[in-house]
Amino acid sequence: MSVLATRRQPPFDVATFGIGATVAGLAFLLYFLTAARDIVVGDCPELITVAVTLGVAHAPGYPLFTMLGHFFSQLPLAPIPFRVNLLSAVCDALTVGIVFLTGFRLSRSRLASAIAALILALNPLFWSWSLVAEVFPLNNLLAALLIYLVVIWNDDPQRDGTLVGAAFIAGLALTNQHTIVLLGPAICFLLWRHRAILLARPRIVIVCAAAFLVALVPYTYVPWAAARHPAHNWGGVSSFSDFIALVTRREIPSSFRLVPRAYEGGSVWPRIATLCFSFGAPMGLLALLGMIRTYRRCRWHFWFSLLAFGSTGLSFAIISNSNLNIPSATWVLERFFLLPEVAVAPLVPARVCLSSLEHSGSCWWSVCSRTTGGSIRAAITLPAITVKTSWPRWNRAPSSLQALMRTCSR
Repeated sequence: MSVLATRRQPPFDVATFGIGATVAGLAFLLYFLTAARDIVVGDCPELITVAVTLGVAHAPGYPLFTMLGHFFSQLPLAPIPFRVNLLSAVCDALTVGIVFLTGFRLSRSRLASAIAALILALNPLFWSWSLVAEVFPLNNLLAALLIYLVVIWNDDPQRDGTLVGAAFIAGLALTNQHTIVLLGPAICFLLWRHRAILLARPRIVIVCAAAFLVALVPYTYVPWAAARHPAHNWGGVSSFSDFIALVTRREIPSSFRLVPRAYEGGSVWPRIATLCFSFGAPMGLLALLGMIRTYRRCRWHFWFSLLAFGSTGLSFAIISNSNLNIPSATWVLERFFLLPEVAVAPLVPARVCLSSLEHSGSCWWSVCSRTTGGSIRAAITLPAITVKTSWPRWNRAPSSLQALMRTCSR
């Protein structure tokens, strides 16, 4: 159990899950009301097409998204793009709920965890990509679930089923978006912490490897779909070598190349700045305070979060090598910063929302947080600050995002 948990509350009681479900439900309601009713810019047209027609998307094929998207395309709603767009809304709403559970697991504060989940839900970058058919929200969900499972396993390394489940989710996530591998250093850190247990029980390692491989089964969809010659059949997979070329993105020299070679280059600092600004002021400040808090009280979570942020955020910003002086390059890049947001979101409720701000010298907070009314005020104020501070960004959004918002609520 995390040493941040100062109150001994059962981690799986009905009240906790009820609050988590409520937070996730509120997020889904928001995303449902604002989801795009039509196709928008980016990969959205292609992904909706392959979902509806059971085609093959661009490398690495995104079979898991395609199959889930096809299920959503059968919903009795109109128009068809709206149905597939709802997959993103559902995935990110569930992500918000899982972030709440992870935060509560670490902090034992339902209020702080709910605030953290709502701050993530209202983050402008997270919110905007919850409205359109894209692979990133599904990646958010699988990453959040993977982190939740490894946190549970870290508390009790004897729970073999949790580790096996985490291995299965990791493999499943790989059938959606390859950037999930960037969580590898953080997860390997936890495995290394408990290496004595794993080395003493090699059977569990074998079972985890088997679960990981079984989770890759959705990739069998690609040759099946390609054999049907659908309207959109990327790569025209007709042999095993074609399949490997698609899955490994062989046609792209670097899996992290986001733009053509002619658009690469530029300074790394604008990319790092874009990463930092993507968090927004409330989430960024509270996550930073959470890092300080966990360093003092829960060292393993500090290193886990630092490795997760470093590999999914800083490292990606460096190796992506996108020139942000080129129009639309920022829009292409910032989608990949959803993963570090999800990775560090559980830092926010680590006794930070109530404790760290109080200890930082905020007189208003120190008075209000001692009362129930102050707690309610905190639950309302911090998400409201998130909306208020991010509103100028919505108003100055690039034309692509403005076009998206014009399709909302039609």
